[in-house]
Amino acid sequence: MRRLLIPFSWLYGLALWLRNTLYDLGIFKSESFDVPVIVIGNLHAGGTGKSPLIAYTSTLLGQAWNPAVLSRGYGRSTRGFREVTETDKPALSGDEPLMLRQMLPNSQVFVCENRVEGIRTIRSQRPNRLPLLLDDAFQHRRLKAGLNVLLCPFESPWNTDHLLPAGHLREGISGLKRADLIVVTKSPPNLSQEDSLRYSDTIRCSRDIPVLFSSIQYREQLTGLTKGVMSASELLKHHVLVFSGIADPLPLHRHIGSTCLKMESLVFPDHHPYSAADLIRIRRAFQSMSDPAVLLTTRKDAVRLMNPEAHQHLGDLPVYIIDMEMVFLFDGASQYAARLYGYLDRYR
Repeated sequence: MRRLLIPFSWLYGLALWLRNTLYDLGIFKSESFDVPVIVIGNLHAGGTGKSPLIAYTSTLLGQAWNPAVLSRGYGRSTRGFREVTETDKPALSGDEPLMLRQMLPNSQVFVCENRVEGIRTIRSQRPNRLPLLLDDAFQHRRLKAGLNVLLCPFESPWNTDHLLPAGHLREGISGLKRADLIVVTKSPPNLSQEDSLRYSDTIRCSRDIPVLFSSIQYREQLTGLTKGVMSASELLKHHVLVFSGIADPLPLHRHIGSTCLKMESLVFPDHHPYSAADLIRIRRAFQSMSDPAVLLTTRKDAVRLMNPEAHQHLGDLPVYIIDMEMVFLFDGASQYAARLYGYLDRYR
């Protein structure tokens, strides 16, 4: 099937090349701003770990700055500029921006499909020089960011993939020339430095682009969807049903499968809005499991379950949220902080 789609990937690539060339030549105009703008993006279509890095970056900058996050707000039913509040529904702001707002109570989160217009609105409403973290805007060429951080999932290096629709790349590796920093996500925690150096050479087009490595770390405390907490170590005694609607559930399944007595899973599409039929399916699957049993889901899914219908079907069940965070390997944390603060110091 992939071979049949390759000609369409060539056409898509030609259109991308023409578009990027017109921007590179200045025929299509890019707009820059007098505030620090940091883009966290990717070449892949979803599932690279942008939200964990945005949360990490916002927390890091929050020690000395007052960062704001601007996202497209994928999956929302609204249009235009909107500030995300903790009481929003996913339909108003999108599930990932709402998740970030709940995770980052000291940061401001906004959504706007037109990032240039979004930055203009933030600047007019909040004239202070906030660092702006832009989620998934690497291909938004109308905007010229001050710092471009490009993410690459460890198990899906760019050189082994194809452009859409034959593969998962929304842009070819020629886009690397616009990157200032590459962060490889979802790396094995025990990755050796020798292997990381070899991997770096296979994915970057220039040795001038720093490559940092990060991994996923799951938190020990599981938060109940409605109440209570549970230790992840207790999963060793439980039959676990994991349900999620995320782009790449494989790392989650691997982790849970290695830490519980027995695991089953229900996989939904990314950003999936849970219907009554979905909730009934989850409940029935749980009821068919042997005791003791628990349900696990992600923080991103949890924001789509904060409604009366989900409470009606799942409210009396032991549903827990497993939280994860990004951690840098080797000396990546200090290198990342130095790169960010070196850029931001220009605006002091």
